[in-house]
Amino acid sequence: MTDHYLGTRYADNNNIIYISAKRTLCMNGKCPLTAGPGIPLKCDRDHFSREGAELAVQRMFTADVRKAIFDRLATPR
Repeated sequence: MTDHYLGTRYADNNNIIYISAKRTLCMNGKCPLTAGPGIPLKCDRDHFSREGAELAVQRMFTADVRKAIFDRLATPR
């Protein structure tokens, strides 16, 4: 499934917060190939290396995103 499809599919669902790995990792249209000097971002075509996963999580769960998640969890359904 594509990033666009998933983002559109869940945009109106208040029970889901979709966080795009592609949008958080790729800045200004440039996607990193490494998680640091000489450290690969991925270990194969579809899976992050340990360091790549750490970078993705770090970029995906910014203070604003954490606040949105906690606010959503605190709101009664």
